[in-house]
Amino acid sequence: MTSLRDVGEFAPEYCSDSTDIAEAFMGPCLEASVQYDRITGYFSSAVFVLVWTGLRRFVIENGGQVRIICSPQVSSADAESIRLGYSTEWESEVAAEIEAEMRVLMESDDLKIATRVLASLISTRRLEIRIARIEAHASEAVKRMFHDKVGVFTDAQGDRVGFRGSMNETFLGLTGNIESIDVWPSWADGRDVARVGAAVERFGRIWRGEVDGIRVTGLPAETVEALEEIAHDVALGEAIELLEKRIEKRRQGKGLVTFGGLDLRSHQRAAIQKWIANGHTGIFQHATGSGKTLTALYCAHVAIEKHMVPIILVPSEGLLRQWSGEVRTRLQVRPVLCGGGNSSWQSESLVRATLDSREPGLVLVVMASAMSPQFLGQIRGRHHRCMVVADEVHRVGSRRLMEALADIQAPMRLGLSATPVRAGDPDGTNFLMSYFGGVVHRYGLAEAVRDGVLVPYFYTPHAVYLTEDEQQAWDAETAEIRRLTAIGREPGAPASIADRLKLQIIRRARISKGASAKIEAARSILDRRAPPYRAGKWLVYCDTQAQLAQVRANLEDSGLRTWEYHSGVSGDREATLETFDTAGGTIVSIRCLDEGIDIPSADSALILASSRNPREFIQRRGRILRRSPGKAVANLEDVLVMPRSLAGDDSADALVLGEVARALEFARTSLSSTAITYLEDLWGKLGRSMSDLVALQDAGFEADGEDDGQD
Repeated sequence: MTSLRDVGEFAPEYCSDSTDIAEAFMGPCLEASVQYDRITGYFSSAVFVLVWTGLRRFVIENGGQVRIICSPQVSSADAESIRLGYSTEWESEVAAEIEAEMRVLMESDDLKIATRVLASLISTRRLEIRIARIEAHASEAVKRMFHDKVGVFTDAQGDRVGFRGSMNETFLGLTGNIESIDVWPSWADGRDVARVGAAVERFGRIWRGEVDGIRVTGLPAETVEALEEIAHDVALGEAIELLEKRIEKRRQGKGLVTFGGLDLRSHQRAAIQKWIANGHTGIFQHATGSGKTLTALYCAHVAIEKHMVPIILVPSEGLLRQWSGEVRTRLQVRPVLCGGGNSSWQSESLVRATLDSREPGLVLVVMASAMSPQFLGQIRGRHHRCMVVADEVHRVGSRRLMEALADIQAPMRLGLSATPVRAGDPDGTNFLMSYFGGVVHRYGLAEAVRDGVLVPYFYTPHAVYLTEDEQQAWDAETAEIRRLTAIGREPGAPASIADRLKLQIIRRARISKGASAKIEAARSILDRRAPPYRAGKWLVYCDTQAQLAQVRANLEDSGLRTWEYHSGVSGDREATLETFDTAGGTIVSIRCLDEGIDIPSADSALILASSRNPREFIQRRGRILRRSPGKAVANLEDVLVMPRSLAGDDSADALVLGEVARALEFARTSLSSTAITYLEDLWGKLGRSMSDLVALQDAGFEADGEDDGQD
């Protein structure tokens, strides 16, 4: 058996930006040791995704033993448990948290191998984990003593190598992040000997429960049973062999950056570099489904390493839940949740406490709550510790959010959106560009499909026509729009004319959005779809609740299974998505599926919702382009509302231009060679020239005047 002295001369410091810490330090030390003791700080999935090299020799040949002390990260209700002292309720909550993390890890092909190794180590008693809880009366010195990340290797001869630093033995800590550790061999002279001795003494006192203010317990019995269940069908040696193959595969991926168990793609790495070079500010204009969340979380990790607290703004409760899961899995930080039914942050001042704490922290807040005086009050005077991240950053251009953000002068800022420009709102667009530092990186749909990040798609447009009554109503609204426009151009026109004109444009837009021909078109399109789309996973986008109800009734009369999904629906919306993901069918929705809700198994979409706002229709397309097992291509169907005739004037221009502009955007990035031909033929039947169509392709988009609300 080799000894720690045989490893060679240790550097006083190892930094991951220039050295593979796993290969240069951790692996060789494990191979030479019989014991490894570690204080890791907070408990999280960090404990279950070890990527140790040298593990086979340490466990199989050396009979090595590992002891880990960690602290639980349970819900804010734990504050009350601390006041009451240790309780079985507290232990059950810890067990539930650990088991929830294990389920997430075991569902990931990338992480479950390492999780099995850890489970096998625990079930064979090669690894013992004790949970240390800092009690309310603990002194600041005790808190610092525990939260130092310290480790000690011991060999058969009794020699030791100790280290302290920011590193965790995780995919995060060993294969991608900028981490550093200080190292001290016990046989060196001077202060290194004292440091090793102090680390050994510190670990032993905490392990034995001899430090006043730190309560130490074993893993809850429920957790041990769950781990033994994971480990029962695989031998420890086999599990280690699978892990070694995984590590070798990662080593062969030269130039890769791994984060949270996933390899960052080249566009993600490029975006991060641009953001850092821009002074840790900027907007990522990335196609929907191309991994903006993971890229942003890496930037958040950079902020946390600089002792900053990321404050992530999201537009909805659904996105709050999604981000929370990703934060816990990738960053191994338990976020403070604000809004979306979470209110304890107000009564317990959790945002202020997180900003004042020395420990890594992160805040997730629904935008409506971020505008509240209670939220802004908790971060006032603490802006220097904030990083602001805005998901769907285009929403930040609304008046109230602009006012709120103007009050948060965070040194680090990041915006995310496939469509950061606010259609028809130059003032809002200028604000968010100024606040976040402009667009620093773009990654479009064509690039994402080319790189295999998103699946390609077929696109089929379907023209339907206004009824005679609808056409008359459209023409009447158009006449009133012309009248108000003329008045507004006159000298001394009242300021109220602009507001009346906007309302009139909205009223006219609602006529095309509610066109009755859409209802039968939906049934006809889904009825005649050939397999696999007939039995696929469809998203149907509607404009109004009334339209949604009619579409559902029509589809179910045709024998199609449907679900309703919008902010006002009764029941569990998350359960609806889970059922859809498992069983397939058709979700009929209003806008709340536009932004961020992740349902990668959806393979087809039908757009009944007329919109000239690129944010809306581009994100609707993006919902079905995410990659998913078994999905090689997606299918997009689009209903275009046309006038009955142009009647020799421009009364239908607004309708035609909006619908065809959207269709051209979809067609030119699709696999469907006939879609452009269909649109050219439709355009010609409306009496338009091909030169007008070419001009329309280059003209961009305008807002349709509707409210920017989510539902």
